[in-house]
Amino acid sequence: MVAERKTKLSEILLHVKFTQRGVDSETKKQLEEEEKKIISEDHWYLDLPELKEKEN
Repeated sequence: MVAERKTKLSEILLHVKFTQRGVDSETKKQLEEEEKKIISEDHWYLDLPELKEKEN
């Protein structure tokens, strides 16, 4: 009976760990998507004076 209880407990713990990994990976994906969105929304540019082309 003790062996059955340990086995059942182990199965439950494995299921919980599996579920938690899925939640963690989903959260990680969402954070990465949000970060990409923020980066793509920002416009990076150099604040340099315009260069004139050399006239031949």
